[in-house]
Amino acid sequence: MTWKDICDDDLSAMWKHMKDAFGLVEENKEYAMKQLQKQFRNKHHHLYKAYLQKKGRPHDVPPEDWNWLIHNKWNDSKLKERRLKNTASRSKKEIKSVIETKSIIQKAYEMKEELGSDEWPSAIDVWKDTRMRVDGTWCIPNGEEIMDNLKNVGEVYGEEIEKAHIPIIKHFQFVLGTKPSHFQGIGNISLAKRNVEKQLFQSQIHNAQKRAQDLELEVLKLSNIIQKQQETNMQL
Repeated sequence: MTWKDICDDDLSAMWKHMKDAFGLVEENKEYAMKQLQKQFRNKHHHLYKAYLQKKGRPHDVPPEDWNWLIHNKWNDSKLKERRLKNTASRSKKEIKSVIETKSIIQKAYEMKEELGSDEWPSAIDVWKDTRMRVDGTWCIPNGEEIMDNLKNVGEVYGEEIEKAHIPIIKHFQFVLGTKPSHFQGIGNISLAKRNVEKQLFQSQIHNAQKRAQDLELEVLKLSNIIQKQQETNMQL
């Protein structure tokens, strides 16, 4: 039986019992019933744990209720499917987890500033710096696995990563994925937004200047060709 299966008469009886026992008023009903629903679900959860761990019926649970729980609640195909999905989801989150309050991109920016360089540090260096202890062990269970993935991705997608505005973000995006409200899959960004925008703006300026220089060279080449052609025509 789920909470939704309880009839209105029984719910009213529960509320009356609580009201009389604790001296509650009508304004307390909604909150009190929510608490009762929570306790009801917790009881089911504890019974389920007892079933999994001991495979035995608790003494305070009647045999008919225990059998109903086993055959209707815990052997339900949808429940099993949901449990499998939850397990897979937890595993996926563990592989892609980025822990701590300071995000990877924040640490990368600090490393870049400390070096006084225009270049961002590599994803591998940042990962080691943020997730590896002094003794060489990892702070998270999947640290080594993510490190290997970063190396493999770097070999396969190195050219695409280097072309990105901020290569380290693209590199981590391949491995850690992209999450809603997260910056390119690198966790909650604590780096000030203006710093990222500044990097993107500087990159855009650099690209624009390079295109202008390339265009200037093309114009110069074309001018030389035209001049030579004119000189040739004059000699004819």
